[in-house]
Amino acid sequence: MKKKTLSIALALTVAMGIALTGCGKDTETKNADKSEETTVTTTTDEKSSETEQGSTGDTDESTETETEEDYTYCNLLSDPYFDMDNAIKDENGTAGIQSALDEDKELLYNIVDGDRYVEITGAESYDVNKTIEMEDTIMLFPNLAYYGVDPNPAAFGGPVNEFQCMGDTLPYWDELDKYKVHLSNEEITILKAYTIPDVDGAHGSLPAIAIERHANETSALCEVEYNGTHYWTTSIPLECANGQREYGEWVE
Repeated sequence: MKKKTLSIALALTVAMGIALTGCGKDTETKNADKSEETTVTTTTDEKSSETEQGSTGDTDESTETETEEDYTYCNLLSDPYFDMDNAIKDENGTAGIQSALDEDKELLYNIVDGDRYVEITGAESYDVNKTIEMEDTIMLFPNLAYYGVDPNPAAFGGPVNEFQCMGDTLPYWDELDKYKVHLSNEEITILKAYTIPDVDGAHGSLPAIAIERHANETSALCEVEYNGTHYWTTSIPLECANGQREYGEWVE
């Protein structure tokens, strides 16, 4: 009886050990499976998060580019003729525009020479190099400036013309007296003369500022030298500059 009782006890012990061992393996396997599932889920979330962040960043950059505004009055950032690296701010003109239009825009210009004027306008140029004696009142300006295409020519304080004969700012009518030069038996040398293309809404406009303008006279832009200084003027008609007629000769 003792041997049988011992055998049964051993058998029960072995069976329980096997059962317990099996349970442990199942538990480890399930835990391992859960661990793998968790790892996969975490990796997927990180990639998804990175993708969403990248997408958001691209959208923000695109939005900033689209909303960038041209801070210049004449939209000069897109003007192929304007040299932004050598831009000069017209302080008086800027103040006038901001006051009249209630816009925070800047009026900028480039100082240009005759070659640049011809390149932009398509004007014809004439080499004159002729000295004449004058008894007249003409306007002489130290600079020729390019302002660009005026988006609102009727606006008060705006550059009605793309090119201006000027000093350091737009020559408003009430300031023109300081550019008047009274000549009496004095010599002035006409270096070059340029036509003023009459182009509506495109490059080429230039105010033909003169003391008097008779019929059948053609406005011109002239480079002149007076008392050893270089000036620009629109007071000398093209016919006089290129020798077709003497300056001061009466025109019917």
